Amino acid sequence: MAGPERGCLPLPIGAPSDNGQWRAGRSSTAALEAAPAPSHYHNPFTSRRLTHPTPLRHVGDMAILPRIGISQCLLGENVRHDGGHKRDDFLLEALGSHVEWVPVCPEVEVGMGTPREAIRLVGASRAPRLVTITSGIDHTEAMAQFSQRRVRELEALELSGYVFKARSPSCGTTGVALFNQQGTETQDGVGLFAQAFMAHFPLIPIEDEDHLHDPQAVQSFLERALAYRQSRNNI
Repeated sequence: MAGPERGCLPLPIGAPSDNGQWRAGRSSTAALEAAPAPSHYHNPFTSRRLTHPTPLRHVGDMAILPRIGISQCLLGENVRHDGGHKRDDFLLEALGSHVEWVPVCPEVEVGMGTPREAIRLVGASRAPRLVTITSGIDHTEAMAQFSQRRVRELEALELSGYVFKARSPSCGTTGVALFNQQGTETQDGVGLFAQAFMAHFPLIPIEDEDHLHDPQAVQSFLERALAYRQSRNNI
């Protein structure tokens, strides 16, 4: 895929547009339930699937809201290991009316459930393992296989950007806690799903959500997402 650099965005309460596309602001679960679903991937929070029936380039032009992937907990969904969420009100207020969200929670979607034992990254920074903190169950291979499948599904949705949960062992793009082979905690980790996403989409605008807490950063991300979509549609 082609386009500029990286960035991201989140949502309030809204309504479907005239052409039937769900606009950001609609409850994420309601939006998913309203959309038909050709993909094989099943969202555990709804009977529908996390896909959209028609690629953007076939349904319209820049009037259609850009699709932005987002860590599902940032929308206020109770998908975290403790059964809670990390709703980001600033992002939802600033960006909610400008985007169509595509929520993803790798840990739930890979089958870990909610609530669940917390996980962390351990080992070498070049090839970290994703393990549960107390029991030491290794989820590395399962997450790697899931991530490869999920990024291909997201490619079919023609995302224009992605907002990741900062410092998450699955979703953080930088500065994630990593316990090295000596048992020392460093901040050298990258979440396993985020790493697979960035490798598959090297040019798409991405951000961790804590980099989008001022209006200028939000505006910059939105402009980059729109520019990326335009460049992709011009191919």
